[in-house]
Amino acid sequence: MPTGDAAQLGDASPRHASRTAAPSERERTAAQRTTAERTATADDLASWIDGYVRAWNSNDPDDIASLFTAEAEYRTEPYADPVRGRDAIVAFWLANSDEPGRTTFTWTPLAVNAGVSVVEGTTDYRDDPPRTYSNLWIIRLDGRGRCTSFTEWWMRHPADG
Repeated sequence: MPTGDAAQLGDASPRHASRTAAPSERERTAAQRTTAERTATADDLASWIDGYVRAWNSNDPDDIASLFTAEAEYRTEPYADPVRGRDAIVAFWLANSDEPGRTTFTWTPLAVNAGVSVVEGTTDYRDDPPRTYSNLWIIRLDGRGRCTSFTEWWMRHPADG
C-alpha cells in the first residue's frame, strides 16, 4: 500500500472518482445514441434479411447493392475466397441467381450482438424435384444496417425415399 497523506491522493480518491464517473442524463443519452448509430440491432437484422429475400426474389441489382457496403465481403462457404466489394457481389449474385419466386426462406436469429449476428435458416426450392437446405449465416452489419461481411454454410437435406 502506498504511503503518504490521504489528502495527497486528490483526484484518485474514491469519492472524487465516483462523482466524476457518473455521467449526466444528457451524457448517457448522447452515449446511447452514438452507440445505437454504430451498432446493428435485431431490428436491423430483420430488415436486412427482408431486403435479402426481396433481392433473392427480384434479382434486381439495386436491391442487391443496397444490402452491402462498398467494401463488403461475401462468402458462399466459410473457407471460400470472399467476393470483395459491392459491385463484385452484385455481379456474382446475378451470375449465380435463382429463378425468382422458386424459393421460400424461413429463419430465426441464434445470436444478435453488437457487430455480428448468427441466423439459422431453411431454404425450400420448389423445383422438380423439390430441394431443401439448412443454412447458417454469419452476418456483420454496420451501424447503418448494411452488411460488411456475409458467410454462409448450406447443407442439402437428403432426398425423400
